[in-house]
Amino acid sequence: MHVRIFLSRYRAYTECPDCQGTRLQPDALHFKILGKTLPELWHIPLDQLLFFFEGIATSHAPLDKTTGLVLHEITSRLNYLCEVGLGYLSLDRQARTLSGGEIARVNLTTCLGSALTQTLFVLDEPTVGLHHRDIHRLTRVMHNLRDKGNTLVVVEHDEAVMHQADQLIDMGPEAGEHGGEITYQGPAKTNSKKKIAHPSVSLRRAINSYSQQIEEAAGPSFNRRSLSK
Repeated sequence: MHVRIFLSRYRAYTECPDCQGTRLQPDALHFKILGKTLPELWHIPLDQLLFFFEGIATSHAPLDKTTGLVLHEITSRLNYLCEVGLGYLSLDRQARTLSGGEIARVNLTTCLGSALTQTLFVLDEPTVGLHHRDIHRLTRVMHNLRDKGNTLVVVEHDEAVMHQADQLIDMGPEAGEHGGEITYQGPAKTNSKKKIAHPSVSLRRAINSYSQQIEEAAGPSFNRRSLSK
């Protein structure tokens, strides 16, 4: 048993009675933005929080240079998080409760905010936990990183993401110890509207078709297990 799992039996999260889980000094709670304290803002979903700060920039214009710069940084970071489909999260969400795909998308927004170039990004299934209707927003973000001169290596099984890749590498033909070989490498986009068909997929289809022809020729009494005898 891993030591981390062993120690977890004797550890638990307890809310601080003084700050009530806000992790702030009592004096910090006296500062409010349009009547809302910082912990109250942290509870708001990110898409609603973005609308809140955009409303401040609009209703209190013109802003001084310092305030305008701060609001621009806040709204840009919130906009990045919403672009990758994380608008349902809140700022007080603990990182240990996020899925691997959510953590990967949070790291993507950090890279977008820092405007990195000539950097290699390796993403492991960033669409995990993402609704299918928001996948195009994630691919748009990845394309923006690519257009800035970066390289992205994405481990993904979602067909919508695979179609947006510049180069596709299919590892197989099976999983685990029966795989590890490159069965296809090349462009993902095709001229037809058919789905992507790789050599490993075509081989499985041929085997299934051949088995079905044998069954039809042998009649209803045919048993698949007889092939192995």
